[in-house]
Amino acid sequence: MSLTTTALFCLACNARLTNWLKPIRSARAARDHCKLNCNAGEAPVPVGLALMMEGEVLREYLGSRRNPPSNPAPQSWINLADISACVSRTKNAMRLSGCCGLDGLDGPNRVCRCGAEVGTEHSDCCTRHLFVAHPPTTYWITEPQD
Repeated sequence: MSLTTTALFCLACNARLTNWLKPIRSARAARDHCKLNCNAGEAPVPVGLALMMEGEVLREYLGSRRNPPSNPAPQSWINLADISACVSRTKNAMRLSGCCGLDGLDGPNRVCRCGAEVGTEHSDCCTRHLFVAHPPTTYWITEPQD
């Protein structure tokens, strides 16, 4: 695992959106620490980690899928418990679909206290439970761990 910590920030107001997390950037670390093929209702990423779904991690994950997308975008997956209190649900009712939680199928459904759309929560009974950062409105700061 990495000897750094990283946190997600809002591009509009620089608010810290997550706890400080250990980034997972290799396929081996992802296999060792995350449950990429977990069932609906389960969290694929443990508390305290950020799974960077890019490069070899993304390729390996997509290789295990039945019908992977042809040109997937990199993503960052975060446990819902690691999201800061400054992040709330959107007021846009069209993005709050789901029966037991949010299914995340209608676009970003979480906003920063400044109003910027910062990510998508998946927390419904038919989805894995995670937060996916919205790259156009967020950025990561990585610091060496003491």
